[in-house]
Amino acid sequence: MDGVASLRAGLIASVTGAGGWAAVVGSQSLGLLTAEMGADLSRCAVIEDPGPDPVSVAFSRVSRSVA
Repeated sequence: MDGVASLRAGLIASVTGAGGWAAVVGSQSLGLLTAEMGADLSRCAVIEDPGPDPVSVAFSRVSRSVA
């Protein structure tokens, strides 16, 4: 694991562990690592393949998850 992946996983674990929400867009391998660091995956939207418009897809998925 490189430093960037570790930093992202730590940030997601910190945010979701404190009751916040997070989204991971375009990263297929971050979920398990993030869970191992203590993330609450029920508060994390994982969008593995967002297609040609990642911002719209992420917004759509996250807004439905939080509502």
